[in-house]
Amino acid sequence: MDNTIDYSKTGCDIRPMSQEESSSQPCKSNSFSNFTACLYEKENAPYISPTPGEFPIIAYNPFPAKENTKVELVDEVMECGFNVGVLFNEKKVMGDALRVSAQRGFKMIIAVPTQNLGNNLNYAEYCEAFFNEWKRFVSNEKYDSLTDKVYDLLFRKSPALGCWSIQDEPIYNFLSSLGANYESLRSLDTAHMFYTNLLGSTLEAQYCGSELQNKPYIRYLELIQETMRPPVWSYDIYPMRKYYKNNAWVWGIMFKEFYEALEAASRMAMLTHRPFWAFCQSAEYITLYSSTTKDDLDEICQEGKCKFMCPPATLEYLRYEAFSALAYGAQGICYWTYWLTPGSETEIHPSALVDNNGVKSESWYYARQVNGEIKALADVFLRCTLMRVRHTGNDANINSVTCPLTSAEPMWPLESASSSGSGLLVSHLSNKGRDYLVIVSHDPLNSQTVSLKFRNHWTVRTVNPIAEVKKLTKSDDGTRTVYSGTLPAGGYIVFEWS
Repeated sequence: MDNTIDYSKTGCDIRPMSQEESSSQPCKSNSFSNFTACLYEKENAPYISPTPGEFPIIAYNPFPAKENTKVELVDEVMECGFNVGVLFNEKKVMGDALRVSAQRGFKMIIAVPTQNLGNNLNYAEYCEAFFNEWKRFVSNEKYDSLTDKVYDLLFRKSPALGCWSIQDEPIYNFLSSLGANYESLRSLDTAHMFYTNLLGSTLEAQYCGSELQNKPYIRYLELIQETMRPPVWSYDIYPMRKYYKNNAWVWGIMFKEFYEALEAASRMAMLTHRPFWAFCQSAEYITLYSSTTKDDLDEICQEGKCKFMCPPATLEYLRYEAFSALAYGAQGICYWTYWLTPGSETEIHPSALVDNNGVKSESWYYARQVNGEIKALADVFLRCTLMRVRHTGNDANINSVTCPLTSAEPMWPLESASSSGSGLLVSHLSNKGRDYLVIVSHDPLNSQTVSLKFRNHWTVRTVNPIAEVKKLTKSDDGTRTVYSGTLPAGGYIVFEWS
């Protein structure tokens, strides 16, 4: 019997083939082939939450990249609603951050510092040195100095350590070394998980390999499954993009890639019984085709050097990114980035939640609002099970990677859902015996008029809706209850039914 599944409709409900169904075929180790059950027969590394009992809301670069982190900075990050931070820096900087974070119960995700592995290494030698440094540091062996021992113990024994992060957005050539070293590395610290955050698309061969470039994102995640069987599926994709055309910035939102990644990550979470984390873009940045010595952005773009920009985060953009992921069952929401980070020759970073002087941007307050909403709905989202997800609307990019909500397959009490704009994400989540319907707008830029019809033999109520949707009109024609009104840009509604 053929042990493959057709992914031509990537949004449709699927299940892994059973061992009996696939036993007649040898396991395919080729990640470019169709789905094979053997990728999921061996259990993935255990998921160990950095925040047991709490929903992880994670800030990348929560503190400035300098020594002597002040406790007031931790308080400010926590005031914004974050309970975890991710920091990649030198030992002294991360050691200070761990020490101060422990005073407030704030958790940290860190990486072993590998900035000084030596010069003139080819890539294979670099990878070997990289993992040797990780193993030496985590295993508490072969210290080169007393300083190394002090910081190793400070890291591993700190109550603020949430987990370890290995190589954010690894390039394709790094994966073979990651696979060869992952199991031996994680065996050195079984109290904390080791995870790798991935790029959220197959647009760039540098990350996914030339054979997978522009292929379905699920294929790349299958490659990662074959490589390391991760404890959590973490990926970043920032859909809110603008492109410079005719001396103006024009929207080019990555709807297809955004929803394809959600479909793939939620599917891999189901197949491997491991959760996924998704990202919100909280930093403004502009990517260039080539480096420049000029400071004026208009001049740079007029020279044809501007590739795309991701604008400053708004309340609408953050809600759209966060609650779309939550509707798919995400178990962690990450923000890149909290503190403004330096750019590069081909990337400009104008703003983030907090600037280099510690001044909060307007986006900081939007992030605090969204994080508060996530926490208020923790009973809905934390440890939930995604039962089904469907979409409405006529957007060809979204429809090409998702499955539609149809009258032939209603979403339990919801008989129909319609909107005036680009459509809706509709998901059914189950949590501790309760059933929830989560509806999120497809449109992060414009509001939509919505009409939601529920069958009357179900009792349906809204659960802590955002202020803008509390004005939904409720009517009853004897056989169905209709909620109608305006759903704001990037907005969402959560219902519970019984």
